[in-house]
Amino acid sequence: MAYRKEKINDLIRDEVGKILHENLDMDNDAIVTVMRAVVSEDLNHVRIYISVFPSQFSEEVLVQINKQIYFLQQILNKKLKIHPVPKMFFVIDKTEERAAEVEEIIEKVKKE
Repeated sequence: MAYRKEKINDLIRDEVGKILHENLDMDNDAIVTVMRAVVSEDLNHVRIYISVFPSQFSEEVLVQINKQIYFLQQILNKKLKIHPVPKMFFVIDKTEERAAEVEEIIEKVKKE
């Protein structure tokens, strides 16, 4: 089952990335990247982690995606050959920001 979930995670990550690239119209010049997808144990939900550059547009992009979530879900439903297709939830991936903060702390400690 773990192998199947991993394959579904990869498939959803790739397909949602394509869907966002083709269908997400942003007023700003934000670049949206799908970092990872994590499917629930029962395969009914998927949490999709996105990264936005520049990061100051993160909340704006998330609001825009959530306004179009039903449309995006319909496209995903048509593309995937699995049943049921997990319901999407989008989350801003803060891994890069946290990594930068940790590196900054390490540098401060090294200087002391």
